[in-house]
Amino acid sequence: MTIVPNTFKFALGLTTLVGLLPLSAGAIAQHPEQHAKQSISAAQPKQIGAKIAQFLQQAGGSYTKVSETVWKVPYEGKSLANFDVMVITVPEADLVVSGVVVAEKKQLKLSQDLLYKLLKFNNSADRVKVGIDDDGDLFIRIETSGRTLDLEQFKADTEQLAAATDELHRQIKSSLVP
Repeated sequence: MTIVPNTFKFALGLTTLVGLLPLSAGAIAQHPEQHAKQSISAAQPKQIGAKIAQFLQQAGGSYTKVSETVWKVPYEGKSLANFDVMVITVPEADLVVSGVVVAEKKQLKLSQDLLYKLLKFNNSADRVKVGIDDDGDLFIRIETSGRTLDLEQFKADTEQLAAATDELHRQIKSSLVP
């Protein structure tokens, strides 16, 4: 399977945003210990990426490595037949973002009823976020600290995200354009 980069722009945008936040020369001069910490964290991309790659192998399901920081894991749901959970590492922020684009902007019939359903779902689902990104696509995601993430939590997050995606789709499919 291959990724379409535009389907998960919120996390890719986050990666870009974090990359644009380097310490200024003045801040380095004032706080050299922070500069040293940032230099040490420059090695983190391979470490966190290796950690996620290992988790995906250990989990035993199928997945596709898209880049050093992006993987996709295919799922089949009852309401949403086929979808990919995207797993993106943001090493600079010690973050693992797993998410799904539930519906593209062109599929959404935005209404007060749909927005109410999304808010209710966001409140009822534990640890997942539901939102509309800058492109108008509806997404669902989980963000986890890379430093503390272990295999069991990774599997639980991915399974919870897949189940929440299918449930959210079931609840809102009448508000989607086929």
